Amino acid sequence: MNNLRKMTIVLFSTLATIFFYGCASYNEIHKMMKNYEFKSVTPPQTKWEVGSIVEHDKSISSSPIFRSTPNSIGIEVYYNDHKMPEVSIQHEEKLSLSSGISLPDSIKLKLSANGVSKYSVITKGNFIRRILLDNYLNTTLQEMAKKVGDNWEPAIREGKLYSLYELWFAEELEYKFYDEKGLPIQLNKPATEMKYYGWTNESLIYKGADPICI
Repeated sequence: MNNLRKMTIVLFSTLATIFFYGCASYNEIHKMMKNYEFKSVTPPQTKWEVGSIVEHDKSISSSPIFRSTPNSIGIEVYYNDHKMPEVSIQHEEKLSLSSGISLPDSIKLKLSANGVSKYSVITKGNFIRRILLDNYLNTTLQEMAKKVGDNWEPAIREGKLYSLYELWFAEELEYKFYDEKGLPIQLNKPATEMKYYGWTNESLIYKGADPICI
């Protein structure tokens, strides 16, 4: 267990001190996240899970690389959720569609066909999810190491192995779209329903089965 003991020394880092890359979208929520020493995920993800083991190398553009999540190997992780203020309520900041957007290809094609060149997005249902650290160190991490920890040693030696101790989530993303002049574009609702996506006269709303890490 000496290797595991060494791992726990280098492994634990809060989201604040680890690696997430910033992006310009939904500016007000990111300002608040920065005040809490969080960094944003680009694009927003539903795969992020507290207690996950990741390898982070600043020289690799695709970093961080997921090594293991508790749920993927049948281990339960215990956590608390803490509700955060709803500050992202106005569609003020418009972003270029050419810089990338986290939407299915079918929707991207629809946007392009309708002359959309900019978008804005706000978040709803913000909360921080934190693992219960004592339980994680004494039980969850030990079980994960027994099952999949044999190949962690190189990353431990190089100081690249981390655990996601806390993550910032939203329950819903609301998108609005604009032309190159910044004027609103209203899109017709698709003939075929898309799971997790809903359309109103002015916006597209994403609400997944899992919380969205922003």
